[in-house]
Amino acid sequence: YAAASSSPFSPTASPRSPSAHASPATPSSPFKPHHMAQMPLPTIKWRPPDAGEKLGGKWLVGRTIQVWWDYDKRFHRAKVESYNADPAALDTRGNVGPVHMLKYDTGVFPENLATCSWEVDQGE
Repeated sequence: YAAASSSPFSPTASPRSPSAHASPATPSSPFKPHHMAQMPLPTIKWRPPDAGEKLGGKWLVGRTIQVWWDYDKRFHRAKVESYNADPAALDTRGNVGPVHMLKYDTGVFPENLATCSWEVDQGE
């Protein structure tokens, strides 16, 4: 005996199920309403820091930057959460100096921006 599917997307869904009132599906995806089509993400225009900005500082807190990671040869986007001006602070690469706490998709890590390549979102 096969149990009836409880999915609202099943072909045997009752007329009172939520799927009976959903928006029409697109031909390419019968289960994705047309208004849920993937929207492109806004384009960010990046710029390298000016000479006076290269060391970073408190002005970056709350801003979005991207940092070049040598191990995979690409930029990674991060949000600057805080700034520690301590000249003895240590970053993830073993560099000593002031660090910014950066929130990446993979976690929060200290980075000494004076020792790496990075860019700032010029729209912020």
